[in-house]
Amino acid sequence: SDLGKLILEQDLETTLMDVNMGIEVEMHRVFKNGKFTTRDFPEELGDQQQNSHIKNDFFNAQSEVITPTAGNAAESIRYLTALNHTLRASLNADELLWPLSLPPKLPTDLSTIKMAQVTAEKAQYYQGWLQRHDIRRALPTGVHVNISFNHALIDSLHAYTLTKYPTKAALQNVLFEKIIHGFVTYRWLLTYLFGAAPVAEENYYTNST
Repeated sequence: SDLGKLILEQDLETTLMDVNMGIEVEMHRVFKNGKFTTRDFPEELGDQQQNSHIKNDFFNAQSEVITPTAGNAAESIRYLTALNHTLRASLNADELLWPLSLPPKLPTDLSTIKMAQVTAEKAQYYQGWLQRHDIRRALPTGVHVNISFNHALIDSLHAYTLTKYPTKAALQNVLFEKIIHGFVTYRWLLTYLFGAAPVAEENYYTNST
């Protein structure tokens, strides 16, 4: 594309790669027998509603690690590694973090899966969601990647594209659209590498799902 050629012409490849990034990773806490833990959020991590980097997600056993915004991918991974280590260190000796995107073995009675202790507003949202969807749809875990472009990149590109993109916001929107198109093009590979689980445990798939 014209923007791609401009990035190459102005030697902005390195600046392009230094996007601001934040990563969110969900993982189920399980006992060593592979079943959901029945314990609450680890006490060593404090009040999960007040912890901005490690908290419960939808379920009591579903932990989420949230990195602060980093200036590049390498820095974001360093944050993620440190937070992941902190979460693992807080687990009891008989607990592990489930490594797969599909959940561990589910109980026959799915209503026994304990919801996370959250604010009343969020609890109401969760209950409304469960009224519209099968609970199994909330159980897979994954990775969320949040990005924004380096200001130096936007400033440099905008100086050369004022006629086509009068505002920096218009330029950023086009860049985000290109990222989305690229993700959709390669989503089969990204899903295979980061989201594919080799097995679905008992009670996840039924005749109706």
